[in-house]
Amino acid sequence: VDAVKMFPNSKLDQCKNLEAYSRSEWGARENEGPCDPSIFNGLNVKYLFLHHTVSPEACYNNCINEMQSMQNFHIDDRGWCDIGYSWVLGIDERFYEGRGWNKVGAHTPGFNDWAYALSIIGDYTYRLPTESTLKMINLFVECSIDAGYLRSSVQIRGHRQAKSTECPGENYYAYMMGNSYFAYGPGQDFTHGMWP
Repeated sequence: VDAVKMFPNSKLDQCKNLEAYSRSEWGARENEGPCDPSIFNGLNVKYLFLHHTVSPEACYNNCINEMQSMQNFHIDDRGWCDIGYSWVLGIDERFYEGRGWNKVGAHTPGFNDWAYALSIIGDYTYRLPTESTLKMINLFVECSIDAGYLRSSVQIRGHRQAKSTECPGENYYAYMMGNSYFAYGPGQDFTHGMWP
């Protein structure tokens, strides 16, 4: 299965070659039941929450299998109607459509109605994503704003800012704070390890 260009009509050259697999291309299951019908768009989505999957630690040539496994876990074990994330980024530098744009996810309790989530496959508690993966995350934000899926005032937050969790990993969260879109949130008291 070949990935397709995610933003082929972008006026930004750096966005034209980003590749993505749609739900049908990675073999997503049909929803087991009705998901939240709420519709929203980048004009009223305030946040982009970043997550890491922890397991698997990488996917390389088997990211499609890992997406199917993740969806199965979210549906069969957690009882959700579908995979929880909006988008997932594999170490193969391709994006995988979770619930996608304009659909409410199940990624960040209390914020799902006005946030998207991008989850990075891997465990970034003790290491950073690769330099190329970090570049892809930044491009995802830049290109999504350009395409109108995110507003220019979007705030990037880590999952741990909304819930007591290690996600998206100690090292990656510390790195995130240097992103110009990063914002401290109401759950900033959910601190771990390096924070007082």
